[in-house]
Amino acid sequence: MTACYASKTDGLIAAGFSDGVVKVWDSAAALLQVASLGLHQGPVTSLALAPTKSLLVTAGQDLDVKVVSLLSPQISVAREHHGPIVAVMFAFDEQTPISFGADGAVIV
Repeated sequence: MTACYASKTDGLIAAGFSDGVVKVWDSAAALLQVASLGLHQGPVTSLALAPTKSLLVTAGQDLDVKVVSLLSPQISVAREHHGPIVAVMFAFDEQTPISFGADGAVIV
């Protein structure tokens, strides 16, 4: 496991792995796996779940930031970083991803 996130509001737990796979479990349903997604070419470096329980944002060593809907197969990709991505999160609107690069870049 290379990244993990536990939501305080809805009981979802997400983990990213060195093979680029992200898995999401629902702790309220006895850790039922709700998603297993091959999202990145290489390790997942950061991830976060939106409090609304429907969006996941991930970053990988491949320099991609991906926003995934857990309710449908939609995946959005942003390739704006030019170096390692160290963290991702959602803005206060719970829909807009924010990513932070090792070079100090913050991309909304």
